[in-house]
Amino acid sequence: MAKRRKRFKYYLRNVRSVAHLNEKNEANNIVGRSDYSIEEIPGRGLIKLDEPTLFQTALPNDGTNAIEIIQNNQDEASKMSEFWKGEIPENIPMVPEELHFANFISKKKTKNMLKEKALLPIGLEFEYASPVGVSLSQHNLTVVMPSIEMLNQVITNAGQLLVEKEIKELVVIDTPAMDLIKLKELPLTYISNSERIEDKIALVYDIFKTMEKAYLEELNDDNTLTKEVYFEKITPQVIIINSIVQIYNQLSMDTQKQLLELLKTDGKMGIQFITGNDLGSIAKEYSPIGDYIRAAKQVLLGVRFADQAAYSSTIRITQEKPLAPQEIYLLLEGKAERLKIPKG
Repeated sequence: MAKRRKRFKYYLRNVRSVAHLNEKNEANNIVGRSDYSIEEIPGRGLIKLDEPTLFQTALPNDGTNAIEIIQNNQDEASKMSEFWKGEIPENIPMVPEELHFANFISKKKTKNMLKEKALLPIGLEFEYASPVGVSLSQHNLTVVMPSIEMLNQVITNAGQLLVEKEIKELVVIDTPAMDLIKLKELPLTYISNSERIEDKIALVYDIFKTMEKAYLEELNDDNTLTKEVYFEKITPQVIIINSIVQIYNQLSMDTQKQLLELLKTDGKMGIQFITGNDLGSIAKEYSPIGDYIRAAKQVLLGVRFADQAAYSSTIRITQEKPLAPQEIYLLLEGKAERLKIPKG
């Protein structure tokens, strides 16, 4: 009995079957050469046992043609879903032509990321169509896009996701053009006025210096205490800065220095930044903020590596294809991964 059961399992693992295909050679390649031809009948096929053998599988529903059968199957599946109250598996993962924000945020892995303290979901990777995120406590996030429109979309996505997380405060610093005005409707602090931006950065800087002093005092008592361990217990504050080159250049020199000092903590001291800018103005920006952007270790890049000079991948990408709509690179410490990001 045990041998028969073992042989049956072997057959299940090694069974090869094929339904009707336009190219007969394709069927032969799968189950082996035979004199049988598969008629174009729903459920009819060839199976490889000892020899290729014709079979007819039972169809779940009747219909006059394939389209009617598919429709009847979908109707039945819909009725079954209505009656079923237990858990159901997720759909077969596929990267859609258009990834909508509501679909992305409804995915189980996206929801799990939003529960994690520092993780921010970004988009879907292409191999397994699985959500991918970044850690804001590991590095600040820099967003570089070829156009203001695409930059606004990516940063708006981030803002809409961050309000779902447990954070101390979410601050959005916008340009006078108020490109991110849509985010003002959410539970966050939205600032586009120059004076208020100066005041907010000064306030955040004071909070940072207070936290830094408290850490150094504890470090005196325990010289093994790392920043990561100490600030892990602090609920983070996240600051989004849109078109950071423009914002930086309108600040006073003192506030510029404060902002740069905050940015250089790289998210590791309880204050995390998402900064965005269009690629064009970075290329000709040689101030300290330009250097900061080009040195970023965690970047969302909206163009091919071949089409810009600010960033490079440690793994050379040969015959790099153009990015399709809603496609970007996630560049993390030199390693690049292509993602599909949600819209609207």
